[in-house]
Amino acid sequence: MDPSKPGGYEVLGYSKLYFFDDPNGAETAMRAAMSRGGSAVFRVRHDHGNGNFQRYCSGVLMIRPSGISFAAADNSDRFDARAGEIQDANRNKLQRGSFHVRTSTRNYNFGPTSRQPDAEAALAVRLLGR
Repeated sequence: MDPSKPGGYEVLGYSKLYFFDDPNGAETAMRAAMSRGGSAVFRVRHDHGNGNFQRYCSGVLMIRPSGISFAAADNSDRFDARAGEIQDANRNKLQRGSFHVRTSTRNYNFGPTSRQPDAEAALAVRLLGR
């Protein structure tokens, strides 16, 4: 692993969050990846309704200094938002463990999939706030 490159830190952050239940270690690795031009990678559910997650797709949310991108696992949904378009990122009050990213044109709701959804949502919001 080349410590100047983001790839190893991306994998480490993802592994710590989803396999080792270590959100603090995940944050350290994800910040290291982002500082090297990489992404913080989250496995999430993207809500297709009003935040109640009755209709959703599962996929990967990537947070990077330049913005976010989401790609559904089944290729049914995809979107990107530049950092300058993001107006707000915060935890949702109605659905425990979920969070949203509001851009100038749309509000995106996400549901974490780790065994610690509240910690995962808080981590994503912190990284989005930088």
